[in-house]
Amino acid sequence: MAGAQKFYLVTGACGGLGSAVTDMLVAGGACVFAADADKGALSRFTLADRVRPLSLDVRDSLSLRAACTTIQQSAPSLDGIVCAAGIYVGGPLLDVAEEEIRRALDVNVMGAVLVVKELFPLLKEGSRLVFLSSESTRAALPFTGPYVMSKRALEAFADTLRRELLPLGIRVTIIQPGAIRTPLLASAAQSLTSDSGLPVYRKGKQSAASVLQKEMETGLEPARVARRIVHALESRRPMLLLRVGNDPVRALLSRLPALWIDGLVRRFL
Repeated sequence: MAGAQKFYLVTGACGGLGSAVTDMLVAGGACVFAADADKGALSRFTLADRVRPLSLDVRDSLSLRAACTTIQQSAPSLDGIVCAAGIYVGGPLLDVAEEEIRRALDVNVMGAVLVVKELFPLLKEGSRLVFLSSESTRAALPFTGPYVMSKRALEAFADTLRRELLPLGIRVTIIQPGAIRTPLLASAAQSLTSDSGLPVYRKGKQSAASVLQKEMETGLEPARVARRIVHALESRRPMLLLRVGNDPVRALLSRLPALWIDGLVRRFL
């Protein structure tokens, strides 16, 4: 029905990007369930019109079921879900603690899987699912292992899900943004500050830290990526994969033969 109220769920809503998406959807007249595990940060939405703060841990099925019940009490269905909850875990793979790798996979991959599984009853024909990936999946580079692993797995999930949902008329879009000026980028830089157990990595980590420092200064504004996410939610024919502000060097690397990339990486390290 034309002009009907639209309802969306945004996970990671208190993060830089999730917050920008929430604000943009609300400005367009939608009602947004702003979900985040940080209960304190959710207070920023308390007085906002058409924003329903929702305490949610995407790793916890019980938390998701409670969220589903809350949404059902005030919305007939969901027009879309934006899976923006995510964390960064990086560093040399031989140094990163096992529990940190599991945490990256739990939040970035299983979190999205559980959100879709638990909230699927609230979706309808025409609903949209948007998954936030990263340009880093285009070329696996040193010291980004846990993060790239999780985002590539997320893309595999989204691609498979998209095809399984074709008969139901539910659209799925993957967003691959470049570096965004959010706390996530700062955590990426922090991951390179610890001492590596292997001296051979020290110079490479210093170079990688310099690259990240530059990206923290020149990265995308969250609003630029948020606009593309909102477009994917509202477009009649959303693209399957949207790339926003990808780094030209990383884009070029993704087109080179693997052995060429290995040679360049060896020089870098």
